Amino acid sequence: MAIISCNSNVEKIDTSAVKAKMGEYKIKKVSEADIMASLNKMGTKSVNTLQETGCQIDSLEPEIARYLKPISFSDGSQFEKEEGVLQALQYSVENGQTVEPTPQKLNDTLYAYYFLLDCDSLKAFKVEVSKGDLIRSMD
Repeated sequence: MAIISCNSNVEKIDTSAVKAKMGEYKIKKVSEADIMASLNKMGTKSVNTLQETGCQIDSLEPEIARYLKPISFSDGSQFEKEEGVLQALQYSVENGQTVEPTPQKLNDTLYAYYFLLDCDSLKAFKVEVSKGDLIRSMD
């Protein structure tokens, strides 16, 4: 004969705070066009601020400045899609030509906005942002 006994000291946990916090979260469906619009907004803001301040990178808002990178053409690209853009930018810099800003999807999780600015001479920059950061920056 076997006797089975269970000790059921179950502690009840108050989940109301967790439920309230979960109620604040919203699922947002974003399209590729929404992400590119967010990239364009961030890139345009960078270009405008740099133009207004004479290319003073420290004049950018910190949440944008952390994504800004000067482009060195001597460094190779780690993204296949970036190669053509960098070649076009390098050609433009070498020939003193300006080009329109170029937003690009580099891979499934990374985007970049390339542009030239005349800072005593033409210089190339990119704003490189993750997909997650672009989604979080949307209004």
